[in-house]
Amino acid sequence: MSKKHNKQAGSKSRPIKKNELSDGHEKFIKVLQGPSEGSSIILRCHLLVEYFMDKIIQISLKRGHIITDNDVKFSFYHKLFIIKSLDVIKDDVLISIKKLNKVRNKLSHEMDYIVLESDIDSIGQPFGDYYAESKKKARDDDELLVNTLMKIVVALELSHDDLLEKIERGG
Repeated sequence: MSKKHNKQAGSKSRPIKKNELSDGHEKFIKVLQGPSEGSSIILRCHLLVEYFMDKIIQISLKRGHIITDNDVKFSFYHKLFIIKSLDVIKDDVLISIKKLNKVRNKLSHEMDYIVLESDIDSIGQPFGDYYAESKKKARDDDELLVNTLMKIVVALELSHDDLLEKIERGG
């Protein structure tokens, strides 16, 4: 080893203070013990929505794989606008997806964020009467959230299937 390397290896880093460790430990415990059902549902569904968006882009554009390839790093938001420009998804679904992404971003960037009823409302309200009826029938917020997100996923899956059928017919 060179003397330079030995000197760096032997240098002292700033010691961690006990209160810093305690603060980090408290935050860790708080994150683990906090409400997670709604958060988990949002995060997992967001991944599923992006999966279907990628599939729709891939079959709608001649070289759509370029956009969905992980090396390119198009954001969810950019993919949403590509989907919108393709005009293959109804506007109410697109608005709901945009709201879903907003809630997902809050969950991803705000450690203490909890999914609120107002978040579920923002995702569901573009569906109008369907959402109002779902809200009346739901036993709790998690059921309402699942039903609302299911509407988005089913709409994406149906659009994907319609596009595949259209391609198979040669149109």
